[in-house]
Amino acid sequence: MNTKQVAISIIVVALLGSGIWWYLSEPITENSIVPEPVLEPVPEPIVVEPKSEPVLEPVIEPIPEPRSKPVPEPIVMEPVVEPIPEPIVEPIPEPIVEPVDEPEPEESGPRIIITLPFDPQSTLPNGMMPMGETVHHEAEFGGHAGIDFQWVNPDEPPKFYSSAEGEIVELVQDGNDWRIVLFHTGYDNKYYTKYNVGSYNTELEVGDVVEKFTFLGIVPSPHPEDNMFGTHWEFGLACAEYRNGELVEECRFGLHGPRLCPLTYFDEDSLILIETIWETAKYKEKDQFPLICNLAYEGLDAEALANVDLQNVEDFVLRSNSFEDEERIPIRFTCDGIDISPHLEWIGAPSGTVSFALEMHDPDAPRSGGWTHWIVFDIGPEVTSVEVDSVPEGGKEARNSFGRTPYGGPCPPSGTHRYVFKIYALDIELGSVSSLQDLHNKIEGHIIAEAKLTGLYSRR
Repeated sequence: MNTKQVAISIIVVALLGSGIWWYLSEPITENSIVPEPVLEPVPEPIVVEPKSEPVLEPVIEPIPEPRSKPVPEPIVMEPVVEPIPEPIVEPIPEPIVEPVDEPEPEESGPRIIITLPFDPQSTLPNGMMPMGETVHHEAEFGGHAGIDFQWVNPDEPPKFYSSAEGEIVELVQDGNDWRIVLFHTGYDNKYYTKYNVGSYNTELEVGDVVEKFTFLGIVPSPHPEDNMFGTHWEFGLACAEYRNGELVEECRFGLHGPRLCPLTYFDEDSLILIETIWETAKYKEKDQFPLICNLAYEGLDAEALANVDLQNVEDFVLRSNSFEDEERIPIRFTCDGIDISPHLEWIGAPSGTVSFALEMHDPDAPRSGGWTHWIVFDIGPEVTSVEVDSVPEGGKEARNSFGRTPYGGPCPPSGTHRYVFKIYALDIELGSVSSLQDLHNKIEGHIIAEAKLTGLYSRR
């Protein structure tokens, strides 16, 4: 009960108390007896508590914490332990002995095959200038590397085509003409071909890889008044470096390094055609070039030229399509490659030959007497060549320094070694041969003619 209710109760009690006191204090007479008034019961006043706003304690809503992305529990991963590499133990070098095993090749590729840079079905050149410096020595009358082709009064301007698939690394204006250089990779060496054209195929640009026999441009006309067209074409090993069509590094011995005789790289049809053209060439200094490439094509060097009678068919020559004399043997024919025998061909065998004997020997091996790689004997007199990875038809093989009969390729322990191939034209058959020394003993006094071809090799 609150204070208001208490106050009202006190007032009611007081009023009732006053009435009772007055009644008891009056004298009671008969007349004075007044009937007790019937008092209506005074209802206790209903005190309606005024509705008042309840006194509410201020509700302080909790300030929500800023909602943020739940932070995932860190994922604890097992530490990745890098395996500790085993220490590289340098193998103890074995004694220097020519290895017998044939390791997998580190690098190898086919020998490049090129075609003539013009369409043999169209008008052929009716004049061809000889090659000069192609084989590392200058011609007496100022020859130059490559071939000059001439067309006199052709029905239409002749066209130049790419000799092999390659990338265009240079396409620049050279005077009134244009020079296009292609690099050819993926072979046993990097090669280049260079073409001079009067106008070029404008669909081409530096960086394009063109297929073999792609049209490059029109042969220039240095003497248009005579309707004469002519151009220079070049082939060789590449050691120059190009970037974005510009030469940034020249070779030590010239723009593209060693010149090669393209005849040893031509396909068969091109080889026959160019020899036919050469036979009819009317170049006034032609006599200084009895054969194209200053005789390198036939395996002869400059010093041998003066001693060769080209009319004598008995001049005996050994050559190869796989490499040139005094040049590096491609890796595929060595122990660092697939270790197969190269192509060999001998020309001008003398009459009276009964059999041929063939040897391959390394005189620079660190062993007394050198190292013999291949011996084949009793080759028939009608045989004139041996293909790659083959034995001359009918020939018999003798044991080499590896202790086996098949060919064993170059595998020098250090430095550059010479590998000398020799072919002997003999007036007898040998029947059997047990070693190189045995071969030399048996052919003594029976050699009608001999020829040699030297290849070089060093391990990188």
